[in-house]
Amino acid sequence: MWLRPMAAAAEVTYDEQIHFYAVQGVTPEQIQQSLSAKRRAVTGDDNDAITKWQAHWHYKDDGGAKDGRCRITRVDIDYRATITMPQWVNAQSASEQTQQMWRRFFDALMRHELNHVRLGRIATQAMHKKLLELPPASDCAELKRQVNATAKAFIDKTNQVSDRYDATTQHGVKEGAQFPN
Repeated sequence: MWLRPMAAAAEVTYDEQIHFYAVQGVTPEQIQQSLSAKRRAVTGDDNDAITKWQAHWHYKDDGGAKDGRCRITRVDIDYRATITMPQWVNAQSASEQTQQMWRRFFDALMRHELNHVRLGRIATQAMHKKLLELPPASDCAELKRQVNATAKAFIDKTNQVSDRYDATTQHGVKEGAQFPN
């Protein structure tokens, strides 16, 4: 499922997708057992969902044509995010109460994961702006070093913010992303 199509001619492009893994059960206990059995293989930890994002940056410079100092002339960033969520495949077999419980859980979990996507988007936009604002460098090798260091710093900072968000919300549990709820 696509969240948003990639922009065709933008300097920052976005590719955001949602993937699902199947869980089943009729009672809350069976569904929880299915989640527990499958999530580690899918997410790599004990969380019911995961968002992975990356930003790849490319830039062009003037080659030091003006005065020997190298300047950025264009920055393009490709932002990609993938959310992996549980999908309850036999919901129609469960009671209405269990279905409502799942919907509350699923909606809260999706909101939580979308916040991770939002953090990555904000960082990517800020990174783009900052890279365009880099001052001329003494040579193009130095500019390349500055571009890579600046971009990596944004990614590292965003990962820290995302980790703090997970710690604060207990990976969404405090936002209602817990099943059964």
